[in-house]
Amino acid sequence: AGGVAADAGGAALYDVVYDTVSGDNLIDRRYERELRPLLQPRGRYVTLNGTGFDFVAGVLKRVTGWDVQRRNFELFIGRQSGKDLATLAGLVDQGKVRPVVASVLPLDQESVTKGFDLLKSRRATGKIVFELDKE
Repeated sequence: AGGVAADAGGAALYDVVYDTVSGDNLIDRRYERELRPLLQPRGRYVTLNGTGFDFVAGVLKRVTGWDVQRRNFELFIGRQSGKDLATLAGLVDQGKVRPVVASVLPLDQESVTKGFDLLKSRRATGKIVFELDKE
């Protein structure tokens, strides 16, 4: 039980740590404090989820160029694009990208509850898909 750093190789230093797990609520664990020691001095800590301040600072940086965020920290804020989605769909159709699906469930109350429980468990490998009734 050496923690995240031990699981990641201990003293190894990385250019980037891309944290897709941490969250900013009472349930999710924040891994930044454990993961930062794995970074090289100029390494970047990138996360999908952050605090309210992180989101405001990220928008401020995008709009004005001012970076008020902590050192070597990036909050990934994606930009949605229909063109990008069409490109991805084409790659899937060509078999060049294969989506990983953890579970396909019918769209009903029991299955939605089951799907969200699986999602919250953080044990799903791939996406959880809810299938509409084909009738």
